[in-house]
Amino acid sequence: MTPTFDGSKVVVSAMIFDHDGNLWVGTAGKGIFRIHGNVVDHYRGTDGLSSDTVLPLFQDRGGIVWSVTTNGIDSFRDSSVSTFSAREGLGTDAATGVLASRDGTIWVANAGSLDQIKNGEVTSIRTGSGLPGHQVTAMLEDRAGNLWVEVDDGLFLFKSGRFRRLPEPSHQPLGMVVGVTEDNDGNVWAECLGNPRKLVRIRDFQVREEFPPSQVPPGHSLASDPHGGIWIATKKGDIGLFRNGVFETKFPLNPGGNPSNRQIMSMADGSVIAGSENGLVAWRQGQVHRMTRMSWMPF
Repeated sequence: MTPTFDGSKVVVSAMIFDHDGNLWVGTAGKGIFRIHGNVVDHYRGTDGLSSDTVLPLFQDRGGIVWSVTTNGIDSFRDSSVSTFSAREGLGTDAATGVLASRDGTIWVANAGSLDQIKNGEVTSIRTGSGLPGHQVTAMLEDRAGNLWVEVDDGLFLFKSGRFRRLPEPSHQPLGMVVGVTEDNDGNVWAECLGNPRKLVRIRDFQVREEFPPSQVPPGHSLASDPHGGIWIATKKGDIGLFRNGVFETKFPLNPGGNPSNRQIMSMADGSVIAGSENGLVAWRQGQVHRMTRMSWMPF
């Protein structure tokens, strides 16, 4: 029970568990909530957050939590907030994603640039000066430490300052990648807005399989399941598990809602937490729990 936080009353845009077990919830219009047991901290623009509308959240190896907002990048250390925006060197204030890599670098997906924040300094790879396109969206650091970056309609490996484009089947662009994850077997999965839309499985830097909407419902957010397969937040509004070539719907989230607002994360025990404009929902041991003020379920 969390008497000061009602998860059904917020539009959830991002979630992470930090190294201390706190659940951070980014919202559209209400800032960030940090939840630990029954204790809830709330951060908004009046507290120094660059905007009350929050996009992705990540924590780096040093324990710093990073948030992307509609007006910049914020970092949290000991409850303090530091802001990174175009004034500090980001390409624009329209960042669409953030990733904390193992070496402590913060990567920012942006319009016209792939930005890096390290030791408080911002550097950028920009369109016309090394970036092979304009819009950066999805990013992933795989288990081997490779950085995958989606730029425009292609997926790239970024290594030693150079971008290497993933070969596309039949020389047709994948389309914009809106979700990417790595499963327990080392396969990289990407949800692509190509024509047609598709889910692809990548291994050894080759697209090994393509799954059309007739086989796998179109999705947005992806998350790896610890027992194999991947979780997909579908455009229709369901959360399902895709494993061994079979998609199984597990629970509805927000049918008819905005698919770009659906976020999912999986836990080591196979539990799943999903967020949308309809709030927070947890799926555990086959049961669905909506996280409200009266029904908070600790994980």
